[in-house]
Amino acid sequence: MTNKISMANNIISCLHCKNKSSCFEKLSDEELQFMNNHRVEIKFKKGEIICKQGSMASNIMYLKNGLAKLYFEKNKQKNLILRIISTGSMFALPSISNNILYYSAMSYEDSHVCMIDIDVFKNVMNNNAKFASEVVDIINENTIQGYERMYCLTQNHLSGRMANILLCLSENIYKNDAFELQLSRRDIAELTNMSVESVTRILRGFKDENLIELNGKHLKIMSRENLSKICEVG
Repeated sequence: MTNKISMANNIISCLHCKNKSSCFEKLSDEELQFMNNHRVEIKFKKGEIICKQGSMASNIMYLKNGLAKLYFEKNKQKNLILRIISTGSMFALPSISNNILYYSAMSYEDSHVCMIDIDVFKNVMNNNAKFASEVVDIINENTIQGYERMYCLTQNHLSGRMANILLCLSENIYKNDAFELQLSRRDIAELTNMSVESVTRILRGFKDENLIELNGKHLKIMSRENLSKICEVG
């Protein structure tokens, strides 16, 4: 889908934003203003591409509000979703090393993204060790999550992968046992590395076993304990 870039309305300065990443709390007012002077805030509609794998990265990106997916493009038929990100997530950080985007991002719902000039971001990192340390912590956390995802995809059976994803969505994204599932069956398939048919079958099985309630897009986890057991045994 081709983006029609829409600048966000009523943009709040980084100095006064209450929704900024923890790493920005390590910056002085002058550094925050410097960042603010070299960033734009863009509104993406549901389904719009935020950034494209393989392109030159000119910005570090911060999901100020919304929901999006980061995914690796394998071919036209199937991608691999790396992470689902929600409000407060910073991405495109791997681009700091060589200015190349290693994955694509797409919005699941109307979202606002702050785009900070990558050279300005690097400059502040070079001059503020506490800020740089926080950024490294974010990269490390994302790396650990990637290792956990890799283990789940390679060691768990299909039902274990599904249970893991449902619990992750509940705990880390929606922060509730009941939520409106924005992901399509194909999205879940790409997130769990299984077929759409397998996704449908396993969700139906979880529903029949009263592990979840599923009505359209509304999903509710009914037995967190049993889903956790399925994750453990794989």
